Amino acid sequence: MFHRYILASVALLGLSQAALAECVVKDKVEFNPSKNDALTIKVLMEKQNRFCDFSYDHLEAVTIDHWEIVTKPLNGSFVFIPKKKFRYERAKGWVGQETIVFKVCSKLATGEGCSTLTYDIKAE
Repeated sequence: MFHRYILASVALLGLSQAALAECVVKDKVEFNPSKNDALTIKVLMEKQNRFCDFSYDHLEAVTIDHWEIVTKPLNGSFVFIPKKKFRYERAKGWVGQETIVFKVCSKLATGEGCSTLTYDIKAE
């Protein structure tokens, strides 16, 4: 089963370009940095979209202290948007598959640690 996330317009994020980004994400995305867990997220980026935003606001107990890219995208960019959001923007006209790995680190009441998130992105 796929879950569709219609994401906020870019203009709402304080950027100059308005667009609607839709990504298809398989499975529910949850992680807990205090467990030093790892998660692979499969993403289908539809043809009309240049970017996808990923929000983790639903993980109320997680506060992101810092993050780092382990494997940079070769065909676009991946950036952290303050609070619990990340954006992948593909290079104009690029179609294919790409894997991005980054760590999200946090200090929680239950402990501190880092989750390793792997994004397998297929751009149509």
